[in-house]
Amino acid sequence: MILCGDFNDTPNSYVYSQLAENMQDTFRDTGLGLGTTFSGAVPFLRIDYILADPRMQPYSCKVLRGSASDHYAVVAKLGF
Repeated sequence: MILCGDFNDTPNSYVYSQLAENMQDTFRDTGLGLGTTFSGAVPFLRIDYILADPRMQPYSCKVLRGSASDHYAVVAKLGF
């Protein structure tokens, strides 16, 4: 299973902890830097995620800046 989306919560929130339970946070495991995904009034927030089944191997995860939204796209490479 892969769960990805805009959770509108930080990695230390209750919502994140419930959704990420028994899952891998691909950015935490393979990303670099802060992983800021929100460009709104409060900068430096990581509120968009790609979570993967622990049987999957995350090879990379990065945030693509310059999207047409107030959120940046998150891209991950996963395998078995």
